[in-house]
Amino acid sequence: MNDQTKWTEADFDGMSWHDCQVNSIAFDQDGEWQSDLVFDLDFIVEWLCGKDKRCRFRIAPAVLRFTDVDNLRLDISLKFKQPLEIYSIERTDLQTTGYKNYHWVIKVQNYPGSKDNVIEFDATGLTQELIGGAIETEAQNLTGTERKESKDGLGTSA
Repeated sequence: MNDQTKWTEADFDGMSWHDCQVNSIAFDQDGEWQSDLVFDLDFIVEWLCGKDKRCRFRIAPAVLRFTDVDNLRLDISLKFKQPLEIYSIERTDLQTTGYKNYHWVIKVQNYPGSKDNVIEFDATGLTQELIGGAIETEAQNLTGTERKESKDGLGTSA
């Protein structure tokens, strides 16, 4: 079990956001020339799968922030009450810009009858920080009550 609570793009290759539920997306602008894309999500800290192939999950609320975002394209189609869940996040190094920059593709879970869902953009990097303690649960996301308890410091590190 890893007790890490903060990550950057340097940690990207060892991270996975598969099945993490996105609770909100925000644009955080700091002045005229900088804009961050911010996701409030339920981060699956650890998959706890037994020999019977049943899984439990350690999940904590987290803020995933992409810095200095440019060329943003959101192409998402969800039906009523479908959660926004990440399938994968892919990164390509953009060598042509003369400074550190990446092209990011966030693939979102597709549902029967829906088109491919994707969020695509360029950004200089990412940071992610847990904003509450991990809670062990059978679901792959937290309820509103669990998120509140986690943020209030009642999350378990079991």
